[in-house]
Amino acid sequence: MNTRTQIYQELYDKYKSEERSIKQLLTKVAWLRVVFFTAAIVLPYYLLPYSVLFSVLGSLGAVVIFFSLIAYSQRQHRLRRIARNLKTINQNEIVALSGVTEIFDDGSDFVDHSHDYATDLDLFGQGSIFQMINRTSSLLGRKRLSKMLRNNSPQKDDILKRQEAIKELSEKLDWRQYFLALGQLYEEEAKDQKRIETWSSEEVSFFQGNLFRIVLVVLPALTMAALFAFILGYITYGVFMLFVFAQWGMFAANAKKMIGLYRKFGKRTALLRKYRDLFQSISSESFNSELLKSYQQQLNRNGDAFLLIGKLEKVISALDSSKSALIGLVLNSLLLWDLFYAVRLIAWHNKHRHQLKEWFDLIGEWGALISLSNYAYNRPSYSYPVISDDEVLKAKGLGHPLISEEKCVVNDFELHDRGNINIITGANMAGKSTFLRTVGVNMVIGRCGGPVFAKEMKFAPIPIFTNMRTTDSLVNDESYFFAELKRLKALLTRLEENKKLFVILDEILRGTNSIDKLNGSREFVRKMLGMGAVGMVATHDLKLAELEQEYPDRISNQCFEVTLNEDSLSFSYKLTNGVTQTMNATFLMEKMGIIESKSEVKV
Repeated sequence: MNTRTQIYQELYDKYKSEERSIKQLLTKVAWLRVVFFTAAIVLPYYLLPYSVLFSVLGSLGAVVIFFSLIAYSQRQHRLRRIARNLKTINQNEIVALSGVTEIFDDGSDFVDHSHDYATDLDLFGQGSIFQMINRTSSLLGRKRLSKMLRNNSPQKDDILKRQEAIKELSEKLDWRQYFLALGQLYEEEAKDQKRIETWSSEEVSFFQGNLFRIVLVVLPALTMAALFAFILGYITYGVFMLFVFAQWGMFAANAKKMIGLYRKFGKRTALLRKYRDLFQSISSESFNSELLKSYQQQLNRNGDAFLLIGKLEKVISALDSSKSALIGLVLNSLLLWDLFYAVRLIAWHNKHRHQLKEWFDLIGEWGALISLSNYAYNRPSYSYPVISDDEVLKAKGLGHPLISEEKCVVNDFELHDRGNINIITGANMAGKSTFLRTVGVNMVIGRCGGPVFAKEMKFAPIPIFTNMRTTDSLVNDESYFFAELKRLKALLTRLEENKKLFVILDEILRGTNSIDKLNGSREFVRKMLGMGAVGMVATHDLKLAELEQEYPDRISNQCFEVTLNEDSLSFSYKLTNGVTQTMNATFLMEKMGIIESKSEVKV
């Protein structure tokens, strides 16, 4: 068991015990609630013969304790849910360290086959980079993480600031896990997020005028005074009901506006409470990195975000509480409850709505950074790359993060200058495609600010473009070859737009015959060189490697070799200089019985 697994196991045991203790406590509190509820009913019966005062006080005391126990139970239930979430978080990390990531969200809704590199590098979907990294507990966080992975033009300063932030957060294990546990107290739905996103762009002004606000205070006060006067016999029931009818009239006159307001803001108490807790967690923690401190300051600008969101949550909670028919009838008959809190809601919204987008965007940023810092914590042997202004790529001990460190064969690789192309040859299954993805994936994660699977790595954050998994389309009536041509055309367009481009190609023009394929591939590589592209091309066409003789200073050949024996073949998965000397397709087909061995063919 490695160190990280031991730490997660200890935390799992801790929170499991904590959850069990809270459960036992809640059982005791439940019995106490029964006792005091019973006491509130029974005490008057036994004490009334001796003293009316003691009877009333005893019953009221039991009622107060009963409701205090309810409030205490609610707090303990929340703590139990947090402990359960923390237990699950650590259990999932233990599973993840064993190489199983299926339990995490795979971000399949972010799959975009038209993206410059996302599909070819397995960024989204089952068994993807997103699934490996993602530990967000909000829709905003997962959206921000996906955007970070897909950003093809990151700035050097932004990368360096994120590196600093991720390093700091990776050391705050307890805080990170508590943040995630809070976020998991409420599971968001897409419609929740869409509705909140519209709040910042819409101003609401249903209720206006000082007279209206005065009436909201004076009329309920007069109604309550009339109620007490009626109870004491000073006025008749009919007079009291005049005040009630006045409140009903005001409510009816604004009912349509209230329905629209409630549709826009109602039933969001749990979601707002979640964000209030997340904001508070950020505000109460101490950070040192420049990026995290700036994010914290943005949340505390013009008042702490968690306090302001807390006020909004309480107002909406008050509106929600009147939606019970009986309770709503009483509150709106005596206190103009809905109209009073609607005015408070609109006042809050129009004052702070422009801050909402900034606050929620920041929560997304924190979620993405926490995911990357968890990824960094789980891989202490990984290194943070040096971000260069000129050197394209230089790496030692480079491996693919989706392959376990124990099984992964690592390689050194470098491309110094822009305008250089590395042609990689090798037999089937020798490791060409995996290595192309290894380079691309580590560059993507490094550009996000995360550590890479390498002993050392230095690279320039230039845009990436890949062509490895082109597919045909029956819907668009496209053949595979035409789809590939479109992809290559898009690559040339990118080069025209941006001369700085890191290109990763796997078998150019595989959809046509071998002669056309070779000739077309040669011309396309020449075209890329002329446009200043830099990158890697994997191929089975050994003659394509002859371009090194034509461009000795700009094209280099490397390969993955295999060893063929009479009954077996072996793969080293090590990148070496030169052109491969071995192909294995026929050998594999013979061994699998697809074709007959030449020695067995009868003439």
